[in-house]
Amino acid sequence: MFISQKFFNKKEIRQLAQNSFEEYTAESLQRESDLDSETLKKLPIYQDAQTICCYASDKTEIPTWDLMECILRDGKKLCLPKIIGRGMMVMQNVSSFNDLVDGKYGLKEPLGDSPFVSKDMIDLCILPCVACSKKGVRVGRGAGYYDRYLKDTAFLKIALCKSSCLYDSILSEKHDIKMDIIISNGEVFYINET
Repeated sequence: MFISQKFFNKKEIRQLAQNSFEEYTAESLQRESDLDSETLKKLPIYQDAQTICCYASDKTEIPTWDLMECILRDGKKLCLPKIIGRGMMVMQNVSSFNDLVDGKYGLKEPLGDSPFVSKDMIDLCILPCVACSKKGVRVGRGAGYYDRYLKDTAFLKIALCKSSCLYDSILSEKHDIKMDIIISNGEVFYINET
């Protein structure tokens, strides 16, 4: 269920999302994750993708651990972000969860010697969010890592969004990179750039 509201700015959205997080248990987040993952795996863009970047979820995000296992089991190349400097990240190949270490902000990221994956090799990027709008505006944690990384990329961008954090509209900023698809509680929202 999404909140029907005309416009929110990102500061308001982050506060609403923080408040809504208290509604979730690990089990309810996992249920949404299962629905979202099953929905994603049925999409032709997932089935056709060879290289998929994803995120190693923390307790506040839609869980991706089962999805990442599925990506590897399906014989696809999995890559995850690694922070390399202030506001900068790269994608590195991951062939096993043993390739992950604790990184910046307490998030799991690839070992330093994991192979880098160039942007032009990525077919699909699955992104975390604090919230999203049904128009493709994604709100992250505010550091801008993904917006910088996604600039000038051609691959498809899909955000996995908690149902309580999906809004009709969110005020976007000029540096925001819109998503191509939002998946929330098993429902798919295709973003049309008209």
